[in-house]
Amino acid sequence: MIRSLTDSIGRANSEFLLYGRENQGGGGMMANEWTPRNIHEVIADHRSLQILMAVNQKARSAQDLTNHCEGSLSSIYRRIDVLSDYNLLAENIQIDQEGHHYSVYETRFHDINISLDEGRVITEIQHNNGKTQYTQNEMITQKDRDQ
Repeated sequence: MIRSLTDSIGRANSEFLLYGRENQGGGGMMANEWTPRNIHEVIADHRSLQILMAVNQKARSAQDLTNHCEGSLSSIYRRIDVLSDYNLLAENIQIDQEGHHYSVYETRFHDINISLDEGRVITEIQHNNGKTQYTQNEMITQKDRDQ
């Protein structure tokens, strides 16, 4: 599933220029703020994809994800928040041997399908309890990306 997701993302990313971005200051946003505009930018983001692949193998804490993914702990948390907002990650609380509580994350879906239909990008996410569909009607251009 993740391999086909990676292949699909690569094709969508190269043809439609869909990806999340981090602002390196200016424009009224905080430095390193990541503000994806839709699900397509979320799943096309390299770091988000790394997180999804890592937690698909086993539930992991944010700290553990820093060992498996590129980016700082704060960057990992930004993506965890957005992935959770789109219902792609589930958070579970675990207790270590000393009694400390910490969060671990795992995927909330078992399949993501990306298709092209008459100029639209359609993303279907298969959850255990149903499916969610997102449609993007217009192509994102280089000009849109730079704004």
